[in-house]
Parts: sequence; C-alpha cells; structure tokens
Amino acid sequence: MRKEWYYIGGLCFFVFLAFFFVNDPVYLSSKVYSYNPEVWFSSNLGALDMQSLFIQPNQWPNARAITEVYQFYLSQFSSPLLGSTVSACPLCGPNAALPGNNININNLLSWKYSGKKIAIETPVVKPNWCNNPLITPLNYALGITGSLNEPVYTSLLNTIPPNHPPRIHDFVDYLAIDEALEGGYISSSGFASCGYSVPQIVQIVSSFIQQINTNYPKIDIGLIEAYPNSELSSQNNAGQSVQRFISYIQQLEGQGIQIKFFHLDVNREAVSVYGLNIVNDITTLKNFITSRPYPIDFGVIMNANDLSGYLATTDQQYYTSAMSWASLVKNNPLMWPDDLIVQSFHLLPPHPALPASATLPSNLPETAQNTHTKLLNDIWNLFGGASPDLSPPTIPGIVSGNYSIKSNLAYYHFPISWQASIDDFGIGGYVLEVSNVPFTNPNINDIMRSYRLFETSYDFDPTLLFWPPPWQNSQSYYFRVRAFDTSGNFGLTTTPLVITVPPMTVSAPTNLVLTLNQNGRPQLNWVDNSNNEFNFFIDAHNPIDGTYNTFLVSPNLSSFTDESTKFNSGTYNYRIRAQGVWANSGFSNVASVTFL
Repeated sequence: MRKEWYYIGGLCFFVFLAFFFVNDPVYLSSKVYSYNPEVWFSSNLGALDMQSLFIQPNQWPNARAITEVYQFYLSQFSSPLLGSTVSACPLCGPNAALPGNNININNLLSWKYSGKKIAIETPVVKPNWCNNPLITPLNYALGITGSLNEPVYTSLLNTIPPNHPPRIHDFVDYLAIDEALEGGYISSSGFASCGYSVPQIVQIVSSFIQQINTNYPKIDIGLIEAYPNSELSSQNNAGQSVQRFISYIQQLEGQGIQIKFFHLDVNREAVSVYGLNIVNDITTLKNFITSRPYPIDFGVIMNANDLSGYLATTDQQYYTSAMSWASLVKNNPLMWPDDLIVQSFHLLPPHPALPASATLPSNLPETAQNTHTKLLNDIWNLFGGASPDLSPPTIPGIVSGNYSIKSNLAYYHFPISWQASIDDFGIGGYVLEVSNVPFTNPNINDIMRSYRLFETSYDFDPTLLFWPPPWQNSQSYYFRVRAFDTSGNFGLTTTPLVITVPPMTVSAPTNLVLTLNQNGRPQLNWVDNSNNEFNFFIDAHNPIDGTYNTFLVSPNLSSFTDESTKFNSGTYNYRIRAQGVWANSGFSNVASVTFL
C-alpha cells in the first residue's frame, strides 16, 4: 500500500495551496496529498477467462503493469479436490464452480514471482457463516501446499523455516474482510443478516484479526464495507452509514485492532434513491481515516451498479456504468482513494437461479472494447496515471563463481555473483537459474531450480537451501541470471556460466592395527587420510555365519573399541572405510584377532 503525505508550513503552505486550487487540488485538512494510488484488480469470480490472467500475461501487459495487488476470493480455494470446508459461493454464478477457477499455489507463485502482491477477500460475518467464523477454513486455505507445476522461486520463502513446504500464506500480503457490518447487523428490512449487534460484530471481527495476526503476522488485514449499509437504506437514516463506519473502526481500536485499509463498495442506486450527499460522506469518512494515529489506506471499488434499477446486462453497459462512477470520483479530488480497486462481482438476473445466470465482464484482452482489463487501463488514464513501465532492465553484468569444498565436509557448494542491472524505475530483484544441461531457451524443462533473489550474489549450499539442487559428481552445471524491475518486467538472461564439478573422492584409511585392551576387547587404530569424510564404517566379520557387523564412527577419529560383539571361538576380521557424499572410499587393510 502506498500513501504519500507532504507537510508544508507557514507562508509556503498558503502559496502552495493557492497554486493547487488553480490546478485541481488534492488535499485533506492541513495535509497536501500527492496522488499515487495502489491499484488492486479482481476478476469476477465466475469469469470464464479468469485463469487466463495468469497463464496469458501477454493479453494484458499494460493493465498488468499498472496492477500491484490481485485480490482472490476465499471460495476460490474451496475445490472439493482440496478437501476444503468452505462452502461454494451461492451467488457467484455457474462458472465459479469450474475446476479452473479454483486457485492453487502455482497461480500465487506466478503472480508473486513477477514482483506483485496478493490479497484474499474473506467473509467473517456473513449470512452463510453466522455461527462459524471462517478462521478454520481460512487456516485451511492459507495452509494449502498443493503440487508445484512450475519452478519454485525459493527466495520468496526467505522467512520460511528450513524443510517447511511452501504454503499459500507464505505469499499472501493482505486479507480483506468483506462487509461484516452488512452481513452481521440486526435486520429489520428483510435483508439477509446474521442478526448481530455492532458490538457483537466487533467482538467476532477483532477475535478473527487477532488470530490471524498471531498465526500469520506478515499478513496485513483491512475491511470492505458497503455504502450505504442495507440496514440503513431509508430516506431518514441512510446518511448514518459513515457514522457507523467511524464507530465500527473506533470500537475495533478499543479492542486493540489497527486495520491497514478500509475499502468502500458504493451502491449508486441507493445513493440516487435516497438522495445521499456521497461527496460529503466520503470526504467525512476519508478525513476520519487520515486522522487516525496510525496509517489506514482508504480505497474505493470501481465497478458497475449491480442492482435491479441500474443493472448492466452486457460488457458495454458494465464498462459505461463503471466509467461513470470512476468519473464522479475523479471529478471530486477529495474522494480520491489511496487504493484504486477495479473489481467485479456482477451477476446477471435471474440470480440466484444460477444455471440461467452469467457474469460480467470478460477480462481479456485489454485491447478489446469493454473488457475488464481495458476498463482498468482507462480508469488509470482517467485519473492521470503515468504510462505503465514496459521497459525491461538491462542484462546483469558478468556472472562469476566456482565450486568450493565446504570446510571439513564432503560436499561442494557454489558461490555465484554478478554485477547489478540498471532500470529507470528500479530493480525489483533477480532470477538465478541452474541447469545440468545447456539452456535451450525457452524450454523450462532444462531448468533444475530457479531462485528469486534481491541480492547480487548467492551461495548454492546444500545445507542451507530450502530445496537444494541434486548436485551430482563429475557433472557440468549451467548458471544464468536475469533481472526484473519493480513493474514486473523481465530483462534478458546472461550468458551461462559453466561450472564442472570434479570427482569428489574420499581417501581410504590405512595402517589398521588391532590390539586387545586390558578388558580383552578389540581396540582398533588407523591413519585418517581424508579431511572430508562424513563418518567411518567399520566392518567386523563374524566367523560363525560369515556376515559383517557394521559400526558407525564419527569423522576425524583414529581409534575405536568394539564393546558390543559377543565373541566365540574363531578368528574375527576388521576393516574400515570412509563415508563420503558422492561415494565411499576403498577399504583399509584387514586386521584380525583369534579367540580360542
């Protein structure tokens, strides 16, 4: 999220303020606001081309570059194949149940990999879940691992404990609690509701947020609320919605909760029917939000009317309705949001008779008229947004590195480094790829591992990596690097660096000597000729059945006493070898002892 404030005092403030009055000013109270919104995008849950947003990024390059946050719905993690206990959304349209519209970890990885952020919209107090706040199914969804169908960019997992498989919560930045006041409040209007008082809703929501903060401290949590509240939709009290929002936030603060954002979903039909002063109300709400002693980002959802009086029935009507709303916001700078959210939850009649229902709008391509991604581009341009950054960063400088033997341990590691790339808008990071065959661009199957990094060096150390490559003895490996910028553009890769791993050998122990100690037990002494063994294996030959008993001895030792073998009459033979990563050494000479 992004919020930029500039404080200007004294005479300079008034001169500056006067200047901006002439040039379409944007300011709140004593704070002058430099508009630079964070753009959120969310496809209609039932859109047939929702998955194409992830697998065909070339269909929306401009809108994708503009978008910083993609917001999923919790029900998209509800595939029966995953065993989820989250009910399918009853008003999401028939396409929402398609297997392709359920999200797995690969969708999140492909988006996160490009330097973007991820949000999940989740109900907490809703008519379908009144008595079962969604902490359990949300925990389930955030804990999904899934099978990885593309390379893992492991530095996304920098804060994950070793040997911990990547889970969805590792990639989620925001949780947006959807309309708890709308779904929870006691209803006298016949609108579906849980029948809770506002203090009850506050208790449920604050408990939910506290649990998420404890379990997933990296995730920021905010609220989505409908304006005006359905319970207040009457000529006399609809204007009380803003005061209810303010009271709601204050009561959450009383429970120790500090939300990160507040997103407003405006029902323009109700605004028109009840004659609400939307500019005044949103300005009041925004002034309250910006007055808090901690940062809250204010957002407005840009969509079409979805109620009967103004319902769009085509993509063109949806586009026109959404642009009309965006224009109203744009023409009233005091309403300009910190988070600009382009989101559809538009269902054609006769819902909830789902088989005859459809969803709007189509997402792709952005070059077609009236698509959702074209709408995003046009809203961005309406607000005077800068042209998206489509220029990739330069190729990183020379890649250098070699293999090295880890001190006193029998394995190689590979310290790799390169020179930084350059980009006009800033480098977001690097992708370092390794293959055991020459790269055949763009054959992804050649790549053994990919690592998303923020530094200009990396040490492939099998003892430290979450998912180390399967290094093999006497093998050549190919390393290449490319940069990506803060807009998600990827540059070209470097010329591969080739490193050949020589045979890793472990020298065999020699001069094995056997004597009996004062207790009559065999004591072995030998010369340790290696400095990279993991352990020693000592074999004791049993003359009765011809088998060997094997003892494991720690590295860097040169003596051992057999305290466990039960000896009978006969000759017992001992031998020793060193254990290495790639292979074990040969055996030492044989030392023997005879018992009568």
